[in-house]
Amino acid sequence: MIEKAIIKIKGKNYNIRRSWRSLIMFEEITHKNVDKMEGSATDLLILFYCIVKSNNKTFNKTYNEFLDMVDADDSCVDEFTAYIVKLAENEISEVDKKKV
Repeated sequence: MIEKAIIKIKGKNYNIRRSWRSLIMFEEITHKNVDKMEGSATDLLILFYCIVKSNNKTFNKTYNEFLDMVDADDSCVDEFTAYIVKLAENEISEVDKKKV
């Protein structure tokens, strides 16, 4: 199971982990549940920001500053997307196991 990971953005390592804090932050910003994500770049990047901000106490960037960081090194978005896909695959796998 994949839970924690480290993503490098502009040469600095950041912890990422899905947490209640990050999900609440996403809901507060978007006014929708993470289950209602539409697959848009906006939703993906807001979730990425919330996960980075909630798991790195010294991360004090605004969302726009975060976007500047991502624009300067967009390979981190691919890494984050892969992380999210793995989480989703693991959740589906866990549900399938419970059905058996």
